[in-house]
Amino acid sequence: MRKIIYFLLLMLFELKLTAQSPKTPDIRKWTDTCHFVKHSWEIDSFIRHIETSQLSKYKNAKAISSGTGRNMWGVVICPHDSYKEVGYLYPALLSGVTAKHLLLIGAYETRSQEVPEGKLIFESFQKWDTPLGPIDASDLRTDLLKTLPDSLYVINNTVMQASSVFDALLPLIQYYGKNRDIIPILVPAFSLGKMQITAKQLSNALDSILKSRGWLLGKDFAIIIASNAVGYGTAELSGNPFQPYGTDSSAKQMAINKDYDLNITYLLNSPITPFRVNGLGMALGKKEDYHHFSWPWDGRFPMALGLYTGYFLRKKNNIELRGYQLGYETNFKQAAGNPGPEKTCVPIPDLKKWNGYNAIGFR
Repeated sequence: MRKIIYFLLLMLFELKLTAQSPKTPDIRKWTDTCHFVKHSWEIDSFIRHIETSQLSKYKNAKAISSGTGRNMWGVVICPHDSYKEVGYLYPALLSGVTAKHLLLIGAYETRSQEVPEGKLIFESFQKWDTPLGPIDASDLRTDLLKTLPDSLYVINNTVMQASSVFDALLPLIQYYGKNRDIIPILVPAFSLGKMQITAKQLSNALDSILKSRGWLLGKDFAIIIASNAVGYGTAELSGNPFQPYGTDSSAKQMAINKDYDLNITYLLNSPITPFRVNGLGMALGKKEDYHHFSWPWDGRFPMALGLYTGYFLRKKNNIELRGYQLGYETNFKQAAGNPGPEKTCVPIPDLKKWNGYNAIGFR
């Protein structure tokens, strides 16, 4: 009798194992359906609306993109706010990123003991879910992490899942190119000196891997930096609102002019150099404590990493890295329509709190 019971239990156990589905890939789940999109048709609707409501600005930005040379963007600074607010800047910029393999760099803005300061944050997801279907994590990530010193980075899927910094970009990355893959990196607070050293090590590792695969920056591989321009009125890390010029229409124009000056001085007109990247970092961060803003561009740390890295990659081939502005907007001017649930989720800007947006491509 015991043998029969044992045999039946063994059979049940084997049946349970057989019935179990194979282990699913580790997927970074799509979470923010409020500020971005939930369904693939919403992206189609957004692009169609741009081509009617903002056609002139969209065509002008596209003309700048196509007029700067046949090579596609190797590095871009891209906004990461809602589609309604950023509008035509998204398709104008990201349609010019045609490389299949993409390094995404965004800010990790939470200061916690969970993530050490001064280390890049990677993840180990196999795929990233989007409304247009999953995007593969690049196998380049494996080679990159093997090449980089362990002291340079941490791997934290929890932090990456909680961050929405790339959620605006992913559906558009899918829209403009199928079968792409990504390497997302979050960047916490860094001193500029350590950032430059880190970027040099990152560029050395990337250069070795890209050359071994026969990939070129711009053609096969590109860097997308997620960063907004000024966040006027937004509480900065100290918890204080940022309103140095006041809260009327003239104050808004003064803040916009400040953004223009920063772009011209550090990002446009002349080739990117470490000196210019360092100058931008010092202009955006407080000299006495780099954790805090002097002028609040929320992607100042990923911007420094991405621009340093792009510069070093170009320099290895004796090529300059130059920036071209496709447009600058604020969320006051956008009339792009509200795809999906944005109709109720996105707050209406006012003179007490608004954002600026840069769209800059580098070749």
